[in-house]
Amino acid sequence: MTEIVAPVEPPAEDAEEEGFLETTLSCVYEPVVALRHVTSAPHVGWAIAISIAVSIASVISSTTAPQPLTGPAFPPPPVVVQVIVFPIAGLLGLLLGASILQLTSRVLGGKGTFKSLFVGLAFAGIPTVFQIPIQLIGVGIGGDSGLLLAGVLNSVIAIWIITLGVIAVRETHSFTTGRALGATALATLAIIVLAIVLVVAVLAVTIGTVAGLTGA
Repeated sequence: MTEIVAPVEPPAEDAEEEGFLETTLSCVYEPVVALRHVTSAPHVGWAIAISIAVSIASVISSTTAPQPLTGPAFPPPPVVVQVIVFPIAGLLGLLLGASILQLTSRVLGGKGTFKSLFVGLAFAGIPTVFQIPIQLIGVGIGGDSGLLLAGVLNSVIAIWIITLGVIAVRETHSFTTGRALGATALATLAIIVLAIVLVVAVLAVTIGTVAGLTGA
């Protein structure tokens, strides 16, 4: 009797990798999966695009923000200047923040790469875009009530972004949530210390310069 051998079927191909848009949207409704994906297969170009988009969203939200009846304490720079400066400053800030977080994560035993953390933190900033409708709602309500509501909702957005940042650290370095929080807390402390040192240095130079001019 001839033995009938069933044809061997080729293994099913993995699901097609999510594209840029799908991954970006996933950060809103499925953040853990999305951040795990972008940190395990990081695309620096995607991170730069997200960082620029987030910076422009910040410009739009600041220009649409509800203002106190007395007007802003300091007039903001022209929008054209903000559109140019904010993306550059945003990328530099992202690089600095990722560098410090990578250092504190390594101190706590992290093994992930800087590239993965940089991309993960960029995607963690996506909720910034929701500040735009929040500011518009505040303007629509008007007065102190609009300012208060916008402030509360923007605080929620800030907490959301921080939470996603902690998840990005956790997924990059295969940390527990507690260790990721520890690395983030250490990085925050380091940034505060650096800021204080910078302010003191600037004040010292300024005072020395003024003293030298007045003594001349």
